[in-house]
Amino acid sequence: MRVGILMAAGASSRMGSSKPLLPWMGTSLIRWELEILRNCEVDEIVVVLGSNHLLISQEIEEFNCSIVVNENWSAGRASSLALGAQELVSKHAASLSREDAVLIQNVDQPTSMRIVTQLFDTLVGSRANIVQPLYFDSEGQEHGGHPVVVRGDVAVELVRVNEDTVGLRSVLQRHQVERVSTDDQNIVGLNLNTPQSVEVARQIFSESRNVVQ
Repeated sequence: MRVGILMAAGASSRMGSSKPLLPWMGTSLIRWELEILRNCEVDEIVVVLGSNHLLISQEIEEFNCSIVVNENWSAGRASSLALGAQELVSKHAASLSREDAVLIQNVDQPTSMRIVTQLFDTLVGSRANIVQPLYFDSEGQEHGGHPVVVRGDVAVELVRVNEDTVGLRSVLQRHQVERVSTDDQNIVGLNLNTPQSVEVARQIFSESRNVVQ
């Protein structure tokens, strides 16, 4: 089974407008990302909302996702990840196993079908508990990119993440992580935090071949 947690709870203060509702590739950013996951045969998607949740819920109602609202969204992304994981575990605690895969994505870090498919496929043949794309910065230093995919039996650990333990990073530090080289290193390191970063990202996606595939 493939499941996904998409976090879209923040206030988008630096952006000046709601990130999930940003115009993106002919639709909104959050709808585009949900379409990517659906096309990658993700069986269930948990979307964590917070700020502006009513309007965003209306935007994605046709996707039949599990939507949870993080009333404490201002506490940071770790609280949204923990809430999304709790929703997932409460439904599938008895059935999630090492063979299952949980994708973790932030709404302001768009990805492609090609990247998602590669991560899922890598996890199947890997000895690691977590797979993550890699990219190199301008100085040649390697970094872990996004999204991240963990095995189903690791999902219960996500419920306990918090800002004090640096969120997802604490889970990554406890497990073997396989970093994956992709053809889209310019995508896996993107963070849409400002209008300027959105324009750069749009350019990258428009120039990348087969970004949806």
